[in-house]
Amino acid sequence: MYQRKCTKICGIIAEYNPLHRGHVHHILRSKEITGCEHVIAVMSGDFVQRGAPAICNKYERTRMALLAGVDVVIELPLVYALSSAEGFARGAVGILDQLGCVDSLSFGSECGNIDELKKIADAPSSSSIIKRDIKKGLSFAASFGKSITSDEKSTDTISSPNNILGIEYLRALNDLQSSIVPYTVTRKGASYECEDIDGRLKYASARAIRNSIGEGKTDHRSFIPEYVNELLDKALKNDPDMFSDLLYYKLLSEKDKGFTSYLDVNDELSHKIIKNLSDYKTISSFTMLLKSKNLTYTRISRCLFHILLDIKKEDAKASPQYVRILGFRKDSSDILSKMKDNSALPLITKLSDAPSSDMLNKDIQSSFIYERISQSDINEYRMSPIMI
Repeated sequence: MYQRKCTKICGIIAEYNPLHRGHVHHILRSKEITGCEHVIAVMSGDFVQRGAPAICNKYERTRMALLAGVDVVIELPLVYALSSAEGFARGAVGILDQLGCVDSLSFGSECGNIDELKKIADAPSSSSIIKRDIKKGLSFAASFGKSITSDEKSTDTISSPNNILGIEYLRALNDLQSSIVPYTVTRKGASYECEDIDGRLKYASARAIRNSIGEGKTDHRSFIPEYVNELLDKALKNDPDMFSDLLYYKLLSEKDKGFTSYLDVNDELSHKIIKNLSDYKTISSFTMLLKSKNLTYTRISRCLFHILLDIKKEDAKASPQYVRILGFRKDSSDILSKMKDNSALPLITKLSDAPSSDMLNKDIQSSFIYERISQSDINEYRMSPIMI
């Protein structure tokens, strides 16, 4: 735990894939309930937690965040960004804590009740019970909930994706004995799982927006700020199946030794991958082929990208090693000085000045792969932080 020499800075953990009006509401509401003067966002890079490439690159999404009112955007390293809720939270909260100048953390949740989420986060859980119930076919959320509570209300809370992430943020704060104060903003509009735009609602889900964009529709445009629409119109947009041939080569070349060295890949999934490889066509169709009662689509997709991007089990055990700044608002540049004065981690604005790090090397390699598939001319070593 570090001495905090500056005040009224709120941390947000996000993907902005893409940024929409619900995210803008969260940023504004976070400033209101925390009384903060500035917002620092820790944002996933070119690959996101559901096991997929981001719809557009991290620099375009950084620009969206800055235009929406975020003061500084920091990249969440790949090994955390493409991890389960626990790993995602541990990495992002760890970065915010070690900055030494963040006073509060604000996150969205379905329940909107920080005390209820704290109650669940503070309860001890049993990993043996979780593993046993997953083998029986329960989801991780259901297994986790069952391991810590029999209370029906708490079980319902744990069944919602943003609540799950929020609980993991709180557990990470507890583990770090952090002085960062948590707040939550009630998630409004369509549910996380909603796949289609509902014009009757004020806010659409990011998934529905991505689906609308992918299908060449325009009904998503009213749910996104105009400056984001303008950026998306110009951006190169990715989907998982663009990486299908690259993944097939990786699976084919390593099938004889199996895939259990990769993060989250167990014996069952490794065996299923090898057994069904002759039927591989695309990432999405292969993921559906491997899906089962206790192996969800998202879990499998995430594992396949772990294999593609060479993320091993030992990689996820590492603590945050650096703070890479993707962008900042010019009128908030004083925050960079506060971060530099207080951070326990080195700040990176230019890769040429970055310390040697296996974690950073994976970030750089994954971005080169992302940009190559996108046929973009972005070069990580030539990029400077985005300034608005």
